[in-house]
Amino acid sequence: MTKGDYINSDALVTYMLERYIPIKVDEEDYSFYFCTPDKKTGILMSLRVSGRTIIYLIVYVPLNDSKSRSIDMFPEIDIEQYGFTSSPIVADEFKSIKSML
Repeated sequence: MTKGDYINSDALVTYMLERYIPIKVDEEDYSFYFCTPDKKTGILMSLRVSGRTIIYLIVYVPLNDSKSRSIDMFPEIDIEQYGFTSSPIVADEFKSIKSML
């Protein structure tokens, strides 16, 4: 997890696209889903807010062929339990990142 003050979205998106394959954009949840080229790891990149700071939350999830992973690409992750919330102030940042994919 990193604060927007420490990294700009261009650098982060460049890093992600150099390494991972984008597979899904969730506009309602301000989230992007990627996977590794070998399809062994799924990556969730989500924009959230803590106070007035935009947080880039990146979660790596091992993928396999088991039934538990076949319904959805990733398990449910309730990041709001950690105090990070969705907010309209991330909408512009989300649109900017989406345009780079």
